Amino acid sequence: MNKKTLFLSPNTLKKAIVESQILPLAAACKNETILLSKYEFDKLSKFEQSKIKTCKSKGLGSKIRILNKIKADYIYIRDPFDFILCFILRLLGFINCEFVYDFRGVAHEEMLFKNSKAWKCLIVKYLERFAYRKANFISCVSNNMKLSLMKKYGERNNVSMTPCGADFRIKKIIKCNEIVNFCYLGGLSEWQKFESVCNTIDHFKHIDKINFHIITKDIELAKYQLKQKGLLSENISVISLARSELPSYLSDMDYGFVFRDNTFINNTASPIKVSEYICAGIIPVLTSGVGDFYDILKNSGLGLDRAEFHNMDLQELKAMKNDDTIARGLYNLSEFYSWDKLASTHIVNQIGFN
Repeated sequence: MNKKTLFLSPNTLKKAIVESQILPLAAACKNETILLSKYEFDKLSKFEQSKIKTCKSKGLGSKIRILNKIKADYIYIRDPFDFILCFILRLLGFINCEFVYDFRGVAHEEMLFKNSKAWKCLIVKYLERFAYRKANFISCVSNNMKLSLMKKYGERNNVSMTPCGADFRIKKIIKCNEIVNFCYLGGLSEWQKFESVCNTIDHFKHIDKINFHIITKDIELAKYQLKQKGLLSENISVISLARSELPSYLSDMDYGFVFRDNTFINNTASPIKVSEYICAGIIPVLTSGVGDFYDILKNSGLGLDRAEFHNMDLQELKAMKNDDTIARGLYNLSEFYSWDKLASTHIVNQIGFN
């Protein structure tokens, strides 16, 4: 008899994140798979429809009834309050299963960053520690996070690492032309350091063979900030792209920016934008606060530190973007940051198979 894995989606997650992160995990699972979420999914692929049974939770009572009815062998959880609920249900004998807890971030640290009340942060910290110690299996997004969790909450077995991945993978075709394309993909929140991106544009704006591409949903705000700095010109484009348009557009880019402050949250994170750059064959330009990626890309020679990047001239930029060794290296590395690969090797999809 096949075993069952239930994927419990937090009510706080946006539908787009459930679709991009949890659905691929569930689709890759070899067990019988159930997704419990507050959303309805009417655009599942035929493959997903064949793999995943979806259940809609309308509230706490509904969630408890479904958990009790399904009798899963494994439950995938990524919210500390959901973990406490499942733990209590198991303690009372309503369910009998093993738990996989996935730290996609350290919630109490993120709450502190957002200036949440100290007592709320403390409660969530203790709940996360409880989940870390009591779950049968732990997953997290970076090696830095794994080390941090062990330092905070103690050593334990069954801790795996799965970074955020891209939903595409491109074998880049090198175009040995005179133009160099820089790109920034993302939002304009303060922590995303768009002002630093503007400063980098300002540094290179005098070179007429360089084009700058800003890909963001905040088009008007981006144009306003660029205009305030006197950076709007013919070689700067600011656009918004549908998800399906992104791979093709990125395939023409050469260098991509992700800048972060050197903080705990950033050092333990796994920015999906870096994975998308790698999977598009773009050379990432980073600061030291960008999680595991900074050391991995610097040590492999496949990425650049921002300060080092600022010291390059046009000929050096063209030579690096046309380097076939770097293109092959990024393509080989992209296998480990493609979500199809990551979903199939995630610990939740490596346990309990007959």
